[in-house]
Amino acid sequence: MKILLCSSTYDGITHGPAKFANLVMQINDLYPEDEVRTITRDVEEETPNRIYKFERTYPPIIGAFWEYWDNRLFLENINKVLETYKADVIIFVDAILGYKTAKAFKGKIKTIGLINDDEYINNKFSAFKPTKEWLIKWKSRQLEKRAVKVLDFVIGNSDFISSKIVTEYNLPERKVKRLYKSIDISKFPYVEHGAINKSLPIKVFFVKNDYQRGGLRELSDALGKLTEYKFEVIVSGPHSHQKPTIDNYFKEKDNVDYTFKGKTIQTEVKSLMDSCDILCVPALREGLGVANIEGLAKGIPVVSTNAGGIPEVLDGERCGWVAQAGDIDDLAKSIKGCIESSSEKAERSEAGRKRVEKLFGHEQMLANLKNIISSVL
Repeated sequence: MKILLCSSTYDGITHGPAKFANLVMQINDLYPEDEVRTITRDVEEETPNRIYKFERTYPPIIGAFWEYWDNRLFLENINKVLETYKADVIIFVDAILGYKTAKAFKGKIKTIGLINDDEYINNKFSAFKPTKEWLIKWKSRQLEKRAVKVLDFVIGNSDFISSKIVTEYNLPERKVKRLYKSIDISKFPYVEHGAINKSLPIKVFFVKNDYQRGGLRELSDALGKLTEYKFEVIVSGPHSHQKPTIDNYFKEKDNVDYTFKGKTIQTEVKSLMDSCDILCVPALREGLGVANIEGLAKGIPVVSTNAGGIPEVLDGERCGWVAQAGDIDDLAKSIKGCIESSSEKAERSEAGRKRVEKLFGHEQMLANLKNIISSVL
């Protein structure tokens, strides 16, 4: 079986889709009878017979319609690759970029697209807002909806997302599959975190590129309410130009200091999970939440929200603490519960590691992906 994987991101491995693309390439090692090659623009150099790079060039007037141009770029580059690599199936890590390709190869080569969150699905006309952001996302929703109609299969990364795809885009259930994103567990050794020393600043780790969607403001406000403790928040993921806005979140929080890490390599993220007391990404919206999976694997106590697919990762509250998304008081209550219950914290951390081993290991994900592909071919 020959697979051609198309991903707009690859080297930027703080992104969930980039992590997925890297893991899928391991099919080449685990299943010698199969082969995966990747097309992306997010690499410094090509890898012969493995990774193809294309340059990202847009007409000056393309503006917010970049996805339409990316559709064209992917189709052009896919045609070039297929001259020498006869793929059986083409997979788009972001379904929206597969529209033109799926139409062009309908009945010739099978196509699969992934939807990783509900960012566009939720932008229905009934939720109209007179803002530029809403209009851009509404435009993207139209293209995503068209893409899932012509793709042979669509994959959601959680039961939550898969259900939304079926309901909002009016697709038959047989066409939509659920595939949990995963991690290479061997690279996330478990580290037991003891009781939190409340006489020292409690270290809270936040890691999310989209810090607003990740609930960073809500985290700072919740910690500001817990004046009986001192906190140090480590913020990883956002771009450096976003730091002034984030600085404002922590102003006038006398009990909270924070350190801005910005873009952070994976090894440092894992090191921070070992050294911090709590991982808290209280997302307002989330398809699944790979950072929480990594946190559970590493053993750091996880506090999050009930947004999207997060409860599927945390198994309700069996593996962590779950607050109502956007509810600052409830988030403060959950963080305090984590701090004060040492035995419960240990039990949930151990349960979290076991859950990752059961559901979120990359070998299981790749086996499931192969099964999905086989059902398409």
